Formats: sequence, structure tokens, C-alpha cells
Amino acid sequence: MEQEKQKSTYLALLIASLEKKSKVLDQLLILTETQEKYIDKGDIDTDEFDQLFDKKEKQIQELLKLDKGFEQIFEYVKDEITQNKEKYINETKKLQELITQVTDKNITLQALEQRNRMKLDTLMRTKRSNIKNFKLSSKTAASYYKNMANQHQGQAYFFDRKK
Repeated sequence: MEQEKQKSTYLALLIASLEKKSKVLDQLLILTETQEKYIDKGDIDTDEFDQLFDKKEKQIQELLKLDKGFEQIFEYVKDEITQNKEKYINETKKLQELITQVTDKNITLQALEQRNRMKLDTLMRTKRSNIKNFKLSSKTAASYYKNMANQHQGQAYFFDRKK
């Protein structure tokens, strides 16, 4: 009887772990959507963007801890759950619902991350191209002004020599 109570407690811990994981994924989704807004604007404040990355890193570390704890507890109760499905039917249903919810959020997050990566790559290519064009334009303008300055000196020289 005591062991059954212990297994139920472990199942409650698994449920709590998945609920917390769901909340952490919600936070990651919010942070990733914020990143997307910055990227869409095209004018990225690197300090704020770095802060978003730091916040996301903390959330990801939290997810890794939750996953590790979940796996350890699940390994401990897995045999009991599979052998006595009838005893834990409510907890099992709740776990399945939460796993589906977490999986859906994870898929949404991965899609959003992929979309942001593609947008950021495009933005960086555009910025690099603009920088390259600016350098080329500056070089061309400098060359033009240098030629024009030299050309006038030559004309003035010939003009003075004719007198």
C-alpha cells in the first residue's frame, strides 16, 4: 500500500514537471516571437537582442533540467504504470494530455525558430550587400573626386604656361 502511494506521488511529480515544462515553453514562445518582431523591423538593437538570447538560454537550461528529472522519475515508475494501467488511468490520461500539449508547443517553437533563422539570414545578407555597395560607392566617389581634383590642377598649369 505504501509503495502504491509512493508511485502516485511520483506520478503527481511527473504531471507537475510537464505543467512546468509547458509554462517554460510558453515563455520561450513569447521570447521567440519578440525576436521575430525585431527581425521583421529590420533594425535590430544588438543589446536588446542579446538580452533575449540570454533569457532564452535560461529557459532552455530550465527545460533541460525538467527533462532530465522527468526521465529519471519516469524510469522509476514505468514498470508499475505499464503493469497496473487500471490503477493509474486518471494520471495516465493527464500525462498523455500534457505530453501532447508540450509536443505541440515544441513543434510550434521549432517552426518559429526556423522561420526566424531564415529571416535573420536574409536580413544579414541584405545588410552585407548594403555595406558592400556603400564601400564601393565611397571608393568610386573618392576616386572621382581625386580625378577631378587632379584634372583641374593640370588645366591650371597649362593655362598659366600659355601666358
